[in-house]
Amino acid sequence: MKRVMTMRIAEPAEGLEVVDVPEPTPGPGEVLVEMRARPIQPADLLIVRDRHIVKPPLPAPVGIEGSGVIIAHGEGVSAPPIGTLVALPYGGTWSERIVMPASAPLPLPEGCDPLQGSMLALNPVTALGLLSGLSAEQWLIHNAANSSVGRLVTRLAAARGIRSISVVRRPGMTEELQALGADHVLVDGDDLPERVRALTDGAGVARALDAVSGRAAGRLLDATAEGGELVCYGLLASDEIVLPSARMIFRNVTVRGYSRLRSLQALSPTAKQEMLRELMVAFADGLLDTPIEATFSLDQVAEAVTLAERSGSGKVLLVSPERPA
Repeated sequence: MKRVMTMRIAEPAEGLEVVDVPEPTPGPGEVLVEMRARPIQPADLLIVRDRHIVKPPLPAPVGIEGSGVIIAHGEGVSAPPIGTLVALPYGGTWSERIVMPASAPLPLPEGCDPLQGSMLALNPVTALGLLSGLSAEQWLIHNAANSSVGRLVTRLAAARGIRSISVVRRPGMTEELQALGADHVLVDGDDLPERVRALTDGAGVARALDAVSGRAAGRLLDATAEGGELVCYGLLASDEIVLPSARMIFRNVTVRGYSRLRSLQALSPTAKQEMLRELMVAFADGLLDTPIEATFSLDQVAEAVTLAERSGSGKVLLVSPERPA
């Protein structure tokens, strides 16, 4: 059976390899999933670059999420039923088949596109978590707004009546992002806080979401209102967050990190079920659909990750078989 592994710390096209591994067998309480599709996410490539807080021994499996079909049950398992198309929230999904606890997969609606379903468990869950606690008419700002997560944040915020400011790196994105629901689109720059305050009657925003790190985080801090918060969830540009010391000390702004899995683990069973219900409603309504630029087989992983890192028009997916039904 084929599986993509991180073999060495390097650039992804050099550090990832397709290897043959034994066929997995589900044990008690587990299911066997035959994979259909796996999006290439920036977080998938952190370990191969040695930029993740988790540093597993190599070779290490790759893949944060994906979609697949339940093909076998372990002892004591009857659900999800065999033949169910599911979204997978973890598990080393860049493989032909994987085993995981029967409680982990998320059953997808009948007739669902497995390519879109493969992108349900990471970015949409992250976007919902980043918006949690905000109310209609509150102001939100987020950078990397043209990213997959950024676009989902914009759509979901608009659906909730949250007023949002999308921050991008280059001009020319205004019409496209406003069509998704952004109230304003701004190009990042040293004067970003002043422009944000002008749009918010001098108050600033209730929450700022930083996916970039570096000095971009400091600009978002300065755009945040007293009593607001800066949430850091990505490291697209830097491994360090640079914040202005005096304003950290003398202003009343909370700074915190966000991790999807840590957030999910902290939810009560009731809250988790409500989040999953909201997720499936948004998925059925098309709010979570993500543009797809290209698909590749597992054997083409080097080509796929190279394209994924320079792509700006949609997601790159690894699929099995090459054109899943």
